[in-house]
Amino acid sequence: MSHRASRGWVYRGVMVCAILAGLGTTALGDVVSFSQLYCDALYGTAEESSNSLAFLHPTFLVTASGAGDYDWVDGDFSVLITATSGNLIGSITVREWGVYTLKGSGGAVTQAEVSTPVLATIVSVNGQELGTPIWVPGPTPAQMTFTPKASGKFNLVDDAGLGVGWAGSITLDIAGALPSGLQGGATQVALRLDNVLWVQSEAGSQAAMAKKGFEVDVIVPEPSFLVLLVGGSLALVAWRRDRV
Repeated sequence: MSHRASRGWVYRGVMVCAILAGLGTTALGDVVSFSQLYCDALYGTAEESSNSLAFLHPTFLVTASGAGDYDWVDGDFSVLITATSGNLIGSITVREWGVYTLKGSGGAVTQAEVSTPVLATIVSVNGQELGTPIWVPGPTPAQMTFTPKASGKFNLVDDAGLGVGWAGSITLDIAGALPSGLQGGATQVALRLDNVLWVQSEAGSQAAMAKKGFEVDVIVPEPSFLVLLVGGSLALVAWRRDRV
């Protein structure tokens, strides 16, 4: 769900991002497929390649001007990632980028902030659905790290500027989250995140923030899956029995 607060009013609505024809289908050379895509219309149109999903024209924008003004936007995103035959999901990198503006007179109350908590769930291993999915990095979402400030929090005193670029990224170690000794690897992962932009201003100041791009990249190890498939499947069965 998308939430937007501006000038004291709150707007709420459910929107689905635009999807290019063919999303979720598998073409020659693809190592993963993306399906069950849900995201706010703010993300724009999804462009799929052999191992990535990109949104190059999102419309996230928040602005504030003058005393006591603020603006914020919250955009959900989720997608199911499935490895094609002979491939495994090693890790997932999520990155985004944009610009912010902080100008005028005032102090640190004039702010621009971006926050993106990310959580993945391993659904299938070696092509077999898990009875209990595995959370990555854990039950609590992990935050992206941003530049030029790792926190993604900027203020007029320390970070003033017009159209200053910012970027954020996080890599989720899918292979490293699997039980020790289990051969093979993850073949289906559900990814979910929440993207929030926030700005506020004071008398004589202006603040704005925009997201200009968003991308999900899946790292697929060299295909040793065919060699390990039988052993990995047997190991998974044994691991399940141990948990009973």
